[in-house]
Amino acid sequence: MKTRNSERSLRRLKVLGLALLVWAIILAGRLVQLQVLGHDRFRAEVIEQNQNIRTVPPLRGTIYDRRGEILARSLPVQSVFLSPSDKETPEVQCRALDRLSGILALSREEKDRIEARIRKRERFIYVKRKIDDDDAEAVEALHLPSVFLQEETKRFYTQGRLAAHVLGYVDIDEKGRHGVEKVFNEALSGVSGQSLILRDAHRRAYHLEVLKRAVPGRDLELTIDQNIQYIAQKILARAVESHRASWGTVVVSHPGTGEILALASYPDFDPNQAAAPSEAEPNRAISVIFEPGSTFKIVTAATALDNGAVKVEDRFDCSEGAVALSGNFVRDHKPFGILSFSEVLSRSSNVGMIQVGRRLDRWNFYAAMKAFGFGETSGISLPGEVRGIIHPPAEWGTNGQAYQSIGYGVSVTAVQVLQAINIIANDGVLFPPRIVRNAAGTPAAGGKSVVPAPIAREINAILRGVVEEGTGTMARIPGYPIAGKTGTTQKWDGALRRYSSARHLASFAGFVDTQPAAFSMVVVIDDPQGDDQYGGLVAAPVFREIAHWLLLYRRIPPVPIASRVLTADLGSGGRR
Repeated sequence: MKTRNSERSLRRLKVLGLALLVWAIILAGRLVQLQVLGHDRFRAEVIEQNQNIRTVPPLRGTIYDRRGEILARSLPVQSVFLSPSDKETPEVQCRALDRLSGILALSREEKDRIEARIRKRERFIYVKRKIDDDDAEAVEALHLPSVFLQEETKRFYTQGRLAAHVLGYVDIDEKGRHGVEKVFNEALSGVSGQSLILRDAHRRAYHLEVLKRAVPGRDLELTIDQNIQYIAQKILARAVESHRASWGTVVVSHPGTGEILALASYPDFDPNQAAAPSEAEPNRAISVIFEPGSTFKIVTAATALDNGAVKVEDRFDCSEGAVALSGNFVRDHKPFGILSFSEVLSRSSNVGMIQVGRRLDRWNFYAAMKAFGFGETSGISLPGEVRGIIHPPAEWGTNGQAYQSIGYGVSVTAVQVLQAINIIANDGVLFPPRIVRNAAGTPAAGGKSVVPAPIAREINAILRGVVEEGTGTMARIPGYPIAGKTGTTQKWDGALRRYSSARHLASFAGFVDTQPAAFSMVVVIDDPQGDDQYGGLVAAPVFREIAHWLLLYRRIPPVPIASRVLTADLGSGGRR
């Protein structure tokens, strides 16, 4: 009996042992399958379910003006996102979205887009990015599962519209889209980091672990002075509106360094808004070309003196008041009689300057235009700059040289005109315009001699006469030596295929003629309406008002000015 029971027990033990062995083999095989054969796949699934790697944007560099005032900076803000749980149905998530919608003012289109992503069971869904603090607190107070806040940064332009065309703006990801934000985007952006979003087994807990720290972007210092910029924008806007003009631009610079102290374009925009209006976005100082008219006579006059084609005392017969060019008449606003070379420029006589231009070798004239910077970009480090248009002599035709000598048949930008006046203000030396002081890869360029210093001083003296007794008297500031040149250009009417006598572009380019020149400025007003359409009546007063304020701001004292006497009839100044 005992033997039989013992045999039974032994069999049971063997069966149990065999079962345990089989179970151990199965368990070992499963472990091999999970930890060896399927390790990579199962690990990826676990990571997929319980963590998410996100890019951490770096803090974008701050932009300062030349005095260290902040113009643009990035600050921490919160963004709302969904990280849905597998146990929550899309309907539950959509109900949570409805509750968020009231706080975040989501549009119907935004809600539809998010709901579509919820139903696709996406792991990470932005609801709204870069919200204000009050909205962030309200979202947090809802305590909605799978709704989280993530810290990002948002770009703020501290002075609103100030220098908008210089600064530009960024998109939602803080990528530069205009202005220096675009040109220096890489330097300002820094290097992105990485963070790991971790969840518990129920996918409810939220934890952010930094894997790689972001490297902040580099700061940028501009040549702009925000105080000068403010005045330039204010006075320009008032002038454009009062004359019911299409647009206007003002650029203020220091001739001896090329540094831009203010660059204003109107209409303007607020870079804090989502996007600039299409009519306001162009930086018209560098991206719009126009025929310069009489301001271009500076180039003609300087080239003629430099090449020995004329002397200051040479005289020209302007008594007819008009000159015929292939059946078309180019006129002065009145007959001047006999004018000296100086008087031709100071009175802005088209008839006289055409005679000067005809004495020039056309290839020398073309080379001078190029040397003055026309037909080439200035390299000002702003996007959208155009080259302008100057044609080679082979394309000038019979009267091309005559027209170009008075600023027609060439197309320029406001900054190019500023370069021309800076050459005269700086004894014939050009320093290319600069908008950034400390950007890597943009060292200050050395000066380039364009015309001999004695020639530049001769033109300088004549331009003093333009302001004291010629067409630019509205730019005169008592107690200060002002030199400059007016410009009034008839605009081309494409429909009529001729220049319009009713539409003009008014301009003035000038400088304060201290030693060295304190500052220079170009003013361009497009298509002013009403009786005042001339550069001397529309643009020169803008120069005077900005310059007068700037002289006080920079504490530049008045200086004694020797009187000048011009022998021509100068009684009706302020027109050309």
